[in-house]
Amino acid sequence: MAKISTKNLKKDIKDGIIKNFYYFIGEEFFLIKNFTDKIFSVQNKNFDHNSKNNIDFCLFDSEILNLELIYNALNTFPMISDKKLILITSSNMHEMKQDFFKNFIKIFSDIPDFCTVIIQDTSVQDKKNVQYLEFLKKISEISEFSEFKHEAVSAQKQAIIWAKKLNKILSIENSKFLCQKCFNDLSSIKALIENIAMSSQEKEITQELIQNFSPEFQEKYNIYDISKAIRNKNISLAIKITDALLNQNEEANKILSIIISDFIDAFKIKESKKAGISKSEFLKLFNYKNKEFKLNYAEILARNFNIEKVLKLLIEADIKIKSSNMNSKIILNSIFNSMLELKI
Repeated sequence: MAKISTKNLKKDIKDGIIKNFYYFIGEEFFLIKNFTDKIFSVQNKNFDHNSKNNIDFCLFDSEILNLELIYNALNTFPMISDKKLILITSSNMHEMKQDFFKNFIKIFSDIPDFCTVIIQDTSVQDKKNVQYLEFLKKISEISEFSEFKHEAVSAQKQAIIWAKKLNKILSIENSKFLCQKCFNDLSSIKALIENIAMSSQEKEITQELIQNFSPEFQEKYNIYDISKAIRNKNISLAIKITDALLNQNEEANKILSIIISDFIDAFKIKESKKAGISKSEFLKLFNYKNKEFKLNYAEILARNFNIEKVLKLLIEADIKIKSSNMNSKIILNSIFNSMLELKI
């Protein structure tokens, strides 16, 4: 297996020729998602990436990829379908350590025939990160490796095509303006064109219409961005991310459980150091093998925070969320405000 162009990828999907391992990289997530859905749909016609109850579909989407869980999923037979579908998404693969890369390559060098695996890597392409570049080279040798580069000109051409399909005229100049408004994100571009087409009787999509119908695009966050902000002692950013996630209907319990888990790790490492337990012993005792990055994160929290006081705040918040009618946003924000008051 080796690098495959989007043209050949389309042909394979059309012909129903699906391999068992795809590694998609790049910043054009609309295309990555589109190809992912098509590949999985060929393998399982009932595939729905939004379904959390599909027993033969496993999603690993987090800042911290648990290689042990991924390995177990790869080696568990499908229950109903002929193929088990596994999707792994990561925006910080480039931040992983050398041991992680080695174990990752080892795991994915031998994927069972009953599995179809797609990895969506939207990491920042840092040409100075030698370890990451070497990892990509090895991954491209064992997977169907496809790179989805962001090209503003291509986005502008696609916008004109979409407008034409909806019987609208979009000039090259206005297409450029529209794409800039959408930060050249194809899914946002398509949504904006469809919105204008449905809401306006004008034949041409003008800059005025684009301006009037352009939504306020917000940064995209996930729960683990809160963890990162807390580790950096950027509490105001943690509040901002929490508010954004709650507005996107993320569950408050889920947000809180991730934060609690981080500080429990920090408490473990702090108490282990008091007991004179070495790092290597700690990894064995608490089953942190191949999860050294969690240990590093925990050490940062242990250095920067009063762990006992923060855990008390978190547990009190957990009780309030589960047992009262208080607004979840108020409860979570109160945690962060308390952190600021404690000057930690």
